[in-house]
Amino acid sequence: MDPAGIALGDFDGNGRLDVAVANLATPRFWGDVSILLNRPCEQRVVFRRGDTNQNAIPEIGDAVTILRHLFAKVPTTCSSALDVNDDDRLDIADPIGLLRYLFARGIPPREPFRTCDVDLTPGTTSCDRFDACP
Repeated sequence: MDPAGIALGDFDGNGRLDVAVANLATPRFWGDVSILLNRPCEQRVVFRRGDTNQNAIPEIGDAVTILRHLFAKVPTTCSSALDVNDDDRLDIADPIGLLRYLFARGIPPREPFRTCDVDLTPGTTSCDRFDACP
């Protein structure tokens, strides 16, 4: 394919310039237009699930932090860390699950839990900042 022309424009309506390239037709090829969308790469923040007070130690204070968020509306910069069971909901099951792990040999929080990492499961919880992980 040989480029025949190029155009810039906001083809997807996101406020960023995109690139359109018209490709020449040949005897074996009808020609077409390629559009390259200018979309930023998604940057994922590394965090540790369940470490809600960001001190790198699973403890009762983490469950208290979740309860404060749920009932006193204390803001968080990393709701993914509060979603202990990774069910994509912040609810009472999260601090209960953490307390079961800590004191009743319950299942551990979903990964990333033991080390700092990104959340590979899809969902709507997010993590804008987690200072305890480099």
